[in-house]
This record gives sequence, C-alpha cells and structure tokens, in this order.
Amino acid sequence: MADKKTINFSGYVWEVRSSGDGGPGPNHWSSDNVWVDQDGYLHLKITQQN
Repeated sequence: MADKKTINFSGYVWEVRSSGDGGPGPNHWSSDNVWVDQDGYLHLKITQQN
C-alpha cells in the first residue's frame, strides 16, 4: 500500500485524499491537485477528467 500524501499548512499536518471516487458528488480525487508553495500558500486545483 502506498504512503498517503500529507501537507503542512496553517500549523497542521493534513492528509490528502489521494484517489478514487467519493463524495461529495461524483468526484475523482487526485493528490496532484493539492500543494503548498514556498511562501506557505495553499493551492487547490480543479481539473476535469473523462
């Protein structure tokens, strides 16, 4: 089993949902769409997958 991705943001360690379908809605989750930049800003990217 692969290690789960975590990010450090706002003084907390967050576990990132990594893959698969799940709620809310019919969504596909990707840990590639979450990161914290060198200045400490959180980025959440929305992508469309077919």
